[in-house]
Amino acid sequence: MRYLNICYEQNNEYEVKKVVCFLHKVPKNAEIGLAKLIADYYEALLNKKSFEAEKILDLIKACGYENYLSLN
Repeated sequence: MRYLNICYEQNNEYEVKKVVCFLHKVPKNAEIGLAKLIADYYEALLNKKSFEAEKILDLIKACGYENYLSLN
C-alpha cells in the first residue's frame, strides 16, 4: 500500500491504475480487504470523486487503519 501512496503522491496515474486494477482482480477475502479498500480510496482520489474518497477514508479511520495512509 505504501507503493500505491507513493505513486499517487508523485502523480503517477499509470502506476496507480495498474495497482488498483490488480487489487480489483484479487479474490475477495478478509486478509486482502484493507488493501482493496485503500485501493478504492486512491482510485476515488484519482478520479476526482472527493465525496466518495472521504466516505472511504471515514471507514478506514473508523476501523483504526488510518496509519496505512499518508493522511494530511
